[in-house]
Amino acid sequence: MSTPGIYRSRAAAAALAIFAGSFGAHRFFLGQWWGVFYLLLCWTGLPFLVALIEGIVFMVTDQEAWNRKYNDGVSAGKEPILVIAIFVLLVPAIAALAIFTAVAIPAYQDYTIRARTVEVLARVGEAKIAIAEFAMGNQRLPESLAETGYQPVSIPNLRNIQFDPARGLVLEIDTGAESGELVLIPSENGGSWRCETISIKPRYLPANCRR
Repeated sequence: MSTPGIYRSRAAAAALAIFAGSFGAHRFFLGQWWGVFYLLLCWTGLPFLVALIEGIVFMVTDQEAWNRKYNDGVSAGKEPILVIAIFVLLVPAIAALAIFTAVAIPAYQDYTIRARTVEVLARVGEAKIAIAEFAMGNQRLPESLAETGYQPVSIPNLRNIQFDPARGLVLEIDTGAESGELVLIPSENGGSWRCETISIKPRYLPANCRR
């Protein structure tokens, strides 16, 4: 039911439903307390879909019928031009926002996982140095990290690190969203390294590790 003396614009209600309907803004604008349910459930995405449909319904509702329902029959003039303008402007905006979201969110997630993988590679530099120094001093690669005297330290997103001369420096990486092994293979003197993986998707790896 509407509040006497307050005129509620159909165009404004439609705009609020489409742009802020997830939070029940259009329902609060119309004086309907149950907009709070939209607010409570906004994290599910369902209120957004419901509000989008409601916004379209608002735009196609006859002005007289709208005034009878929300303005006690009081008219403040026709709104067809304004409603059409909102429709023309908002629909492309919503489509653009949907496309941007579909592209940006996965790209950001990939970037975050790749950044965590790169951080692991940077933090194991001391282990690589220990192996290289051992190789230069003993003319062979060590049998294990322990033989080099290196003491593993806690590194975020790294579950385990070990060295096997037959495989290389094996890193068990777990970023939460992606996990697997990344192997750093040294040259005979440990002076240069190349990385390989068979279990981590290439898009989560730095460029020099992709095949």
